[in-house]
Amino acid sequence: MTQQEFSQFPYPNGLYVGDIIVILPINTQYLEIGDVILYKGISLYKNEDIFHRIVGYNNSNFIIMGDNNPGPIIFEGENNMNPNRFIGIGILRIPLLGYIKLLI
Repeated sequence: MTQQEFSQFPYPNGLYVGDIIVILPINTQYLEIGDVILYKGISLYKNEDIFHRIVGYNNSNFIIMGDNNPGPIIFEGENNMNPNRFIGIGILRIPLLGYIKLLI
């Protein structure tokens, strides 16, 4: 993937502390490479939801990766993720508004 291709994706500069992301439910048939999705994490240490980008396809599954990661997180199954783990897709970033929650 080239720098120019990446710059066309949503949130090409990533996300920052204090950003709020609006998430909508997903219709997986319309997902594309570059979309940023929220999925259910399965890590033994942290059972948290994770917000990463679709970087490829693996048959009917997806390859997911964080923008600053060197590759998919294998123990999370990002190299072959079934879309039934997807929670939603990020459609809007609101910068700084999340700081209100952090201050409270």
